[in-house]
Amino acid sequence: MTKSEGEAPALALARGLHLHVGDDVLELAPAELLEVVWGLKDLCYAAWSSEPQRAARAAEVLQGLASAHGEQSQPSQSTSWQSDGEQKIEVTAVAAWTSGIAHLTRGEMTAAIASFDAAADAFRRIGQIGHAAQTQVPKIMALSMLGKYADATACADRARAVFTELGDARAAGKVSLNLSALHERLGAYARAVQESRSAAVLFAQVGDLELSIMADINTASGLTALGEFDEALRMYARARNRAETRGFPVLEALAEESVALVQLARGQYRSALSGLESARRRYASLDMPQHLATAEKQLGDAYLELRLLPEASMLFEQAIQRFRDLDFPDEQAWAIVQLGRVQALCDQPGQAAASLEAAAEIFARQGIDVGKATVNLARAELALATGDGSTALDLAARAGDTFDNAELPEGRLRADVVSANAYLNTGDIGLATRLFAATLERAIELDLLTLQVRCLTGQGLAARASGDVATTKSALERAITLFEDQRRALPGDDLRTAFLGDHLRPYQALLGVALDEYERDPGESNAVGVLKQLDRVRARSLLERLGRAPARGDDGQDQELRDRL
Repeated sequence: MTKSEGEAPALALARGLHLHVGDDVLELAPAELLEVVWGLKDLCYAAWSSEPQRAARAAEVLQGLASAHGEQSQPSQSTSWQSDGEQKIEVTAVAAWTSGIAHLTRGEMTAAIASFDAAADAFRRIGQIGHAAQTQVPKIMALSMLGKYADATACADRARAVFTELGDARAAGKVSLNLSALHERLGAYARAVQESRSAAVLFAQVGDLELSIMADINTASGLTALGEFDEALRMYARARNRAETRGFPVLEALAEESVALVQLARGQYRSALSGLESARRRYASLDMPQHLATAEKQLGDAYLELRLLPEASMLFEQAIQRFRDLDFPDEQAWAIVQLGRVQALCDQPGQAAASLEAAAEIFARQGIDVGKATVNLARAELALATGDGSTALDLAARAGDTFDNAELPEGRLRADVVSANAYLNTGDIGLATRLFAATLERAIELDLLTLQVRCLTGQGLAARASGDVATTKSALERAITLFEDQRRALPGDDLRTAFLGDHLRPYQALLGVALDEYERDPGESNAVGVLKQLDRVRARSLLERLGRAPARGDDGQDQELRDRL
């Protein structure tokens, strides 16, 4: 077996074993075998963010070694190895530890927890308290993914106490990193940023580049939720460059995916779609079902924003099933909320209400207030679409208050747009006008293009209701210009056409203004104005008709034409 130049024999053997199990390992002395075992564990961790399949292979090799030389192994001819029970237990513990990592890469969280606990128990029996605590660090993530937040927090506290006593800064940083992810899942984004920044400081102290990149990605994710988009994008760019340079494709995909989510929030759909699809392909090639399911759900989010409803529905249903199989209740709930929004837009209010209720129950059970607020906002949108402005106003206000408490400005602004439209619906034009103006100002600050379009459209409609023709025309034309800029940037006619379906209101409102002007002064100039706006609406309505999915009961001709286009 070839050994790497300048490398310790046992470590070179470990690298070889990473690819192939050789019979010569059975002839190793006990001390050398332990060196191989720990070398494989290190290789497993090193491959976690670069080659998950190789990490799983290292775990398989270690399982083979544990069968041959671990606690339950049959007596061999090596009496020195037979007599050393502690070494056998150590081999078994390390094998269980790496087996847990392999389960994590495949999204098998329950199996991972069992492996980590078995490893910790074995280490404690031979007095290796530090190693026992280290096996519990990845367990924090596994418990969080299963929605067992109290257990995850307790696990983190116990592990951190051990690392503090031992003075292990790197391990303490890993606990902070996992707690950051936990707080983010609960919607406590400020605490998530605090923990990830603490982790970054500790990783810098010990010079761990890979974990430092992870901490940067976590910090940027929290900053994104808090509306600090520019700072988040700078951190993502740095993390992606470092991951690419040092060969961490999983971290590179995470950074790419995260940037795409910022672009999606800002209405930069072309870039968002490209980034999300690229990340999805990476996860598929790396055989990471957990990350793949998340990426597919996020692509569904993008399609929902663009009103590609059949495609979005398919992705959400697929993601829900994947999350159910992985036993990830939180991710399942987020996908169910989005499916409910699709069903509402497809004029399926009963199905939408059932989906939203199912998601609300999961969020309530998990104690995720931000999730419950998101359900309330979706219910507000559904109420508004059915003309129930007072119910929409109540639900949107409750959602907005929760988003405020969680310091989530984008959620707050989305709730305010629904509230402003509800005021418009109930005839409170003054309140609608002021809220649209305030929301528009903040949306411009955060560069949230889609919300800007909706606020400008609302301003135009409110101005028309109050008889302010000049403001009506100005606001609606600005909305159309901004929308058309977004639409033109989309790749492909099908995306541009579908996106149009959600933005016909300003075109229709300008036609109404032209008709009002003609009724007041039925001259040739105003007649031309009506015809101009009518052609505009007809052209856009035709595109929307060709782009939408057929409703139940349609003969399928629309879908046939859509497919041909």
